[in-house]
Amino acid sequence: MNRQHTLPVRDQRLNRENYKLFKKLGEGHFGKVYLAQCSQTKSHVAMKVQEKIRIRSEKDVQFILHEQQIMKELDSIHVVKLLATFHTEKRIYFIMDFVSEDNFSTFTKKVTLRPEHVEFYMAQLFLGVEYIHSKDISHRDLKKANMLLSLKGHVKICDFGLAKPGMGPGTTTRTVCGSLSHMAPEIHERRGYTRSVDWWAFGVILIELLTNRNPFITHDTAAFVRTYPFPEMHFPGMPSDAYDLASNLLRHDSKRMKPEEIARHEFFSCIDWDGLEKGAVEPPFSNKDGLDLTAKVEIVEEECESVVLRNGRLEPFQNFEYISESRWK
Repeated sequence: MNRQHTLPVRDQRLNRENYKLFKKLGEGHFGKVYLAQCSQTKSHVAMKVQEKIRIRSEKDVQFILHEQQIMKELDSIHVVKLLATFHTEKRIYFIMDFVSEDNFSTFTKKVTLRPEHVEFYMAQLFLGVEYIHSKDISHRDLKKANMLLSLKGHVKICDFGLAKPGMGPGTTTRTVCGSLSHMAPEIHERRGYTRSVDWWAFGVILIELLTNRNPFITHDTAAFVRTYPFPEMHFPGMPSDAYDLASNLLRHDSKRMKPEEIARHEFFSCIDWDGLEKGAVEPPFSNKDGLDLTAKVEIVEEECESVVLRNGRLEPFQNFEYISESRWK
């Protein structure tokens, strides 16, 4: 067996044994996210655990390294903060701020959102996307599952595993990625696209929050492709200003509404943008259900060979160790 190099631990916060795991918060392609507690600081954190055996190619490595690079750059009340990263022989760890156990997919099943509630949450999402774009980053996988609701009731964007750095105004890329139900036509059609694909997804989320359905979800993928994008939208009961905003976002990228137009749109007429940016506007709901710290879990060890990538490198993560002193509580 080829043994991979593990960096020496200089801080106990970079030691897997220093974390107690309580419950699984979510699961993705590469791994799982757990609620954990750091025994050194007593802080509750979110621990993303990625199995190296699932990393099959150099492209997979680049997605992980890009995610770390991107999260190190982001520091906003609208985005989940990265606290540390490290790796062991078998796994990669991202330690992040614990926001809550609820993403918007689960939260919206517990409450009934009125249009004014949706206005608030979409305005916070807008500020988050604008901040990410100001760093020349495109998220490329915006959806309710990647929107967390903090214990105080504020929206935070998470999961930058498919995000793309270097996406300044007008910069294009061609990688097909994201969730089909929120994917802009230019991605699906395999032509060059800009970061405006995030505004398409923004429009889909707006419709979901107001109608409780996704306009592009179908059990028949072939039918999905044939009707994509919809030539017309019909959503009975949807407020006219929200309908106008959505219809100007779910259109060809050359005609899609620009960020400055979104902020000035009638749908956001009641928003205090300065107060919202400072976190001074009271959210319509809090999320203080408490933490379930009774269900301690353990990660099951898998017997596996160390990963050897196609170019022969045994350890592409040798400089992966990182800790943010300024963000750690």
